[in-house]
Amino acid sequence: MVDPHSPHSLHFFEHDDSPCADVITATPLIVDHVQNSVDEWGWDRDKLTVVFADAGAATRFTHVPHMLGADRAYIDKSRPDDSENPNIKAIVGDVKDRCCLIIDDEILTGTTAVKDAQIVQQHGAKAIAMATIHAPLEAPPDSPTAVENLLNSPIERFVITNTIPCEDKVAPYPDRFTVLSVAPLVAEAINRIVTGDSLTALHRMEMVDSYQH
Repeated sequence: MVDPHSPHSLHFFEHDDSPCADVITATPLIVDHVQNSVDEWGWDRDKLTVVFADAGAATRFTHVPHMLGADRAYIDKSRPDDSENPNIKAIVGDVKDRCCLIIDDEILTGTTAVKDAQIVQQHGAKAIAMATIHAPLEAPPDSPTAVENLLNSPIERFVITNTIPCEDKVAPYPDRFTVLSVAPLVAEAINRIVTGDSLTALHRMEMVDSYQH
């Protein structure tokens, strides 16, 4: 399983109360791409801040700022229900005049991502990009598409993976969307399961080159 959105989903893959599903992560793949892209984006590495989209993202991606040598900030929000309309309370941390990478594990309709970007912009961010692993990009009927929502946001660039096929939706906008393939990562994981090698090793940044090439 690549970065399950809910850790509780692992309980669906248990046998005799023992887990029988392995979890791998695409986080190093995204971090590697960002590391190699910030200069091309015209960003100042000394002013890079990773903005966690919520408490869940802060837990899931806690090591990303260290990997990027970046500062960190956090969007404090509450969710009264499971809708895409959280109550954003404040930003904890400094984003003024910073190049901000908002990170979350999923973009569904784009509504939450747009709100996150707007509050980061209102607090003085110099530039905004967003990285996410899963991108269903599905909006409700009779409303703008998720891609349209995102294109009309302050987010200049999106770095996503194809754990959920999304290339066709974003193909017309290569200057805004970069889709990273998880196929080599999954292939390497399958190979390691067969050979009995460590899957935990795939969580390390230095392993990215081994399964990308």
